[in-house]
Amino acid sequence: MKRIHLVFMIFISSIVSCNFSHLGGKPGISMHIYESKKREVFIAEYTVPQNPYVINDSLSIYVEEAWLEKEWFYPSDLDKTDIWDDHGYRLCVNTNEQSIQNYWYTWMIGDSLKRLFRADNRKSLSTLLDMIPKDTEVFKVRNGGYDITVKIEDMETIGEFVLVKKE
Repeated sequence: MKRIHLVFMIFISSIVSCNFSHLGGKPGISMHIYESKKREVFIAEYTVPQNPYVINDSLSIYVEEAWLEKEWFYPSDLDKTDIWDDHGYRLCVNTNEQSIQNYWYTWMIGDSLKRLFRADNRKSLSTLLDMIPKDTEVFKVRNGGYDITVKIEDMETIGEFVLVKKE
């Protein structure tokens, strides 16, 4: 019993003292608007004209929050933030699992490879932008999954996704 207790304590202490310095120098993305503001990379909040946002008869997205932030990366101290001044911006959308079910496999949001939303996790999407977007940004919603042999611009458009800057 003592041996099990000792192994358990070693396991727990290794988790608690785990070093995440491997993220140093890697691109960062805020998980919420609160974190974006805390890291001082927040630029603007966005919303959709109606929530959930209806793309077509079978597809809609519920937007919990959307925001634009400066592109940044993790320094060795993960509580700090280094901003890439010569880079662009990241447009982030938090949603729910149901809204982006089959994203990337049967549908995607994007006008081109440069303006393509990627799934950051099961509840969020983001895209990188070179410039601060207009007050209203419209992105095409494409039918089909990502295929490196097909240009995104050539994929069938099945709707659009509109984000509006909050005043």
